[in-house]
Amino acid sequence: HQGCRFCGARPYDDIACPASAAVPEDACWFRNEPTVPYYWDTSCTWGMKGCWADGIHRQCRFCAAEGDSERQGPPGVFDDIKCPAPQVTWRNCTFMVAPETP
Repeated sequence: HQGCRFCGARPYDDIACPASAAVPEDACWFRNEPTVPYYWDTSCTWGMKGCWADGIHRQCRFCAAEGDSERQGPPGVFDDIKCPAPQVTWRNCTFMVAPETP
């Protein structure tokens, strides 16, 4: 698209990104949505298991959702980090045309 352009990251760091394309400062952000659940944990510190999940924010933390074996990471990796149910964040996909394959 003619209106698309790179911004905000090397080698385009001198090009400011519009607010709609900016990485949020207070929420996890992934270039590609992970299959492992995650949440915002203000208690995260450097080296703490599951923290820095998005590679950008210290507070972004991977976790293990109870009863959600389909979206959990490899068995046992984050079993000791339970996702707080009301804070688990999933992005919903939207399609201009609904896909035929689930």
